[in-house]
Amino acid sequence: LVEVVSIVTDEKGSPLKNVSIICGEGAVVLYTDAKGRFQTKVENDATVMVEALGYEDKVYVFDKKQYPHAEVIDLR
Repeated sequence: LVEVVSIVTDEKGSPLKNVSIICGEGAVVLYTDAKGRFQTKVENDATVMVEALGYEDKVYVFDKKQYPHAEVIDLR
C-alpha cells in the first residue's frame, strides 16, 4: 500500500475544503478537511481522482517508488 498524505490548494495556494477524493474506481470516497488535507492508503499504482466544484478534475497514479510521503495538489 501507498500512504497518501496531501493538501489540495487553489491557484493562490489557499487550501480547499470539502474536495472529493475518489480512490480506485470510485471504491473509496473521502473529502479534504478545513485545511485542505486528506490522508488515505491506496494500492500501488492506484488511480486517485481529485474533484472540486469550479475546477478541472485531476487524476493521479500513486507509485510507491516515486511518490513522496506528502504532496500539494494544485487545482489551478
